[in-house]
Amino acid sequence: MRTLARVATGSLIALGVGLALAVSLVAVIGILGINSSATLGKEISSDELATSTVTAQLARGMDAAYATGQEAFLTPDQARRSRLLGGLYTNLLPATDVRLVALKQLHAGDSQAEQADFRQFVRQWTVVRDLLSPTNVMPHADASLAAQLKAAYLPVSAHLDTLIQTEQYDGRTDQVKASANAQRVVWLVVGVAVVASMAGAFLVLRGIRRVRRAVVLNRNNSADRLEAATPLPGGSPLAATLRGAEPRSCLAVRSGRTHHEGGGRPALLSCAVCAPCAGASACVPLVVGGEVIGSVLMVGPAPYDEANEQRIRESVSQAAPVLANLRNLAIAEIRAATDGLTGLPNKRAVADALNRIFAQASTTSSPLALLVLDVDHFKQVNDTRGHAVGDRVLANIGAVIRGVLRTRDFAGRNGGEEFTILLPDTEIRMALPIAERVRAAIAEISLPGSDVGVTVSIGVAGFPQHASTPEQLERLADAALYLAKRQGRNRVELAEATAIDATARVPEPPANDAGPATPASRSPGGGRPAPCP
Repeated sequence: MRTLARVATGSLIALGVGLALAVSLVAVIGILGINSSATLGKEISSDELATSTVTAQLARGMDAAYATGQEAFLTPDQARRSRLLGGLYTNLLPATDVRLVALKQLHAGDSQAEQADFRQFVRQWTVVRDLLSPTNVMPHADASLAAQLKAAYLPVSAHLDTLIQTEQYDGRTDQVKASANAQRVVWLVVGVAVVASMAGAFLVLRGIRRVRRAVVLNRNNSADRLEAATPLPGGSPLAATLRGAEPRSCLAVRSGRTHHEGGGRPALLSCAVCAPCAGASACVPLVVGGEVIGSVLMVGPAPYDEANEQRIRESVSQAAPVLANLRNLAIAEIRAATDGLTGLPNKRAVADALNRIFAQASTTSSPLALLVLDVDHFKQVNDTRGHAVGDRVLANIGAVIRGVLRTRDFAGRNGGEEFTILLPDTEIRMALPIAERVRAAIAEISLPGSDVGVTVSIGVAGFPQHASTPEQLERLADAALYLAKRQGRNRVELAEATAIDATARVPEPPANDAGPATPASRSPGGGRPAPCP
């Protein structure tokens, strides 16, 4: 039989060659994936962001021009009419025309059908533009002209909603492509690293097991328990001594030095873990970067001589980095799915949870409710109080959500100031009170040393009442959220099943035009306040 030294040497050579090949493969995959993700991300940021921004600015400008024209046509005050028309002709209409031209240039590369649709939108706005021209202005209030303006602006407003919905769909599609590409790269890199590490660990540990029976003792991910990372021999007393054992229970882990038990060797201290083992034992600590991550316990009928102990220490020192890498990969996988600021699952984990829980609800025919939360006036908090206060707001919201929800519920952060809550086995009539409880709890948040008020708007949608796919469910909850924004914020809004194909994510009302937030919620049978004309 080969000696431990030869086994360890052969394992080290094989491990070195394997890790060199793995590092080369990981480097090539990482470079190609990063280049692809960077290119796709640049296209998304330069195209979709510009188009969405110009579309939103155009929508605000058209809304403002329409509202100013309506007021000018209906007011009996001549001085006020003059001021309104002056602002309309010198500011609002010219700025809107400039944004319309800019948006037309951004759509120059679209398909023929999309360009034809955009030309129709321009014609609809031209009708409104003609009604607002100075030739149509009467020296007195004219309700009929105001009615014509309202009728002409309705298709323009509907077309704006469609444009915004289309841009958001395109942006979301590109983001999914970029996210999928990045995720493939990450999993490839992690997969290659895990396989290489496992192969190296197998080669090194096989050399140790060939000489004597070895048990690898490892600190768990929380570093508060000592566990056997390898199967225990049948009838081993370690099964009892490791039950509830802390890392400090092992003297080798505590001291960072090899500890011997039995074989007639006197010991100043007896180890609570390996002392009951029959025969002689040598416990060698697994040390990586000055940190003890566990130990390797060797048990045999007779004590080891100095030469064998030296070989054992060399083999363990080779295995320690591999085992540390495996442990670090497990910890990294947990952290990769967690948002560092709020402690909630991140966007990727939210998407995975939605697909998984929705599939389970569909298979078992059980209800599912989706809540989408967005912090009101969060940009104002960042702009006026600084990002440090904004981070405190988000962290407090995460803590409140965890405290309010049930144990079976799922909550995560989508990114920015948006959060998602999944309520399995929950019908809409039960989800609305939960959403209201979440809203009320967040509204009671008080930041020490700051007078910042925190409120959220919540959109609620359910399966199977509203949607038959995860995408529809998410889109309807999102539409209900933005309806809550338009209805005054700090409220809960329920999605409508009839809005599956007609929902559009309308722009959030400008912060400087919004009045004080009024808490409110909508029940399945309740009415909705009529939108302002």
